[in-house]
Formats: sequence, C-alpha cells, structure tokens
Amino acid sequence: MKTVNVKKEDLLNALKVNKENHEKEYLEAKKEFRAAGTKALKVVLEKFEAGVSNKLHVHLPKPISHVKDYDDAIKMIEFSCDNIIELDQPDAKKLLLDDWGWRGELDEMKTMYATHL
Repeated sequence: MKTVNVKKEDLLNALKVNKENHEKEYLEAKKEFRAAGTKALKVVLEKFEAGVSNKLHVHLPKPISHVKDYDDAIKMIEFSCDNIIELDQPDAKKLLLDDWGWRGELDEMKTMYATHL
C-alpha cells in the first residue's frame, strides 16, 4: 500500500495522542537528565578534589523536545479543507504510527542517563 486515506478528525486525534505521549516521555527524560547530570558532576568533583583525576569533563546530551513537529503537523491538517486526508507511506508512519526519524533519540538518551546513575 503506497497511500492511505484517513479521516481528518481521526488523524488529528492520533497526532494529539502521540504529542501528549511524547511530552510525557520528554519530561521524564528531562528529569533523568538532571539526575544523571547531578550524579556525574558529583563523581567528577569527588575525584578531582581527591586528586584522583584532573578531568573536569562530563558529556551528557540534553533531551530534545519535538513537540513543534507535532504542532506543525496538527496546524497543517487543521487548515486543510479536506475531510479525508491522503497520506503516503512515510507520512502515515510519522503521523499515524508515531514513527518519526528522531523517535529513538529519547530512548537512547534515557539509556545513557541510566548508565550515569
């Protein structure tokens, strides 16, 4: 199947649910980032003060929110005059199945944060 026709209302509902889930995941990742960062800084400081290490580097990337991606898609669909929206396979994967190119980033970061805790 190369395209799928979706009711505008169903597509908007799916996007709004996916956005809400993303926001929750992002906020959780942000909490984990702060906890992991605090712990990593304490460890580095303890080693530095003990003279065990002169390294003062902590690499811990901050989670990224993609709420704007959802908001942009929602706005575009809301402005559409069509009640049925035709989606090609890549757009259907993103908008319906929540399978964006960046989708695995938060999971990877949360795993990285867990290794710092």
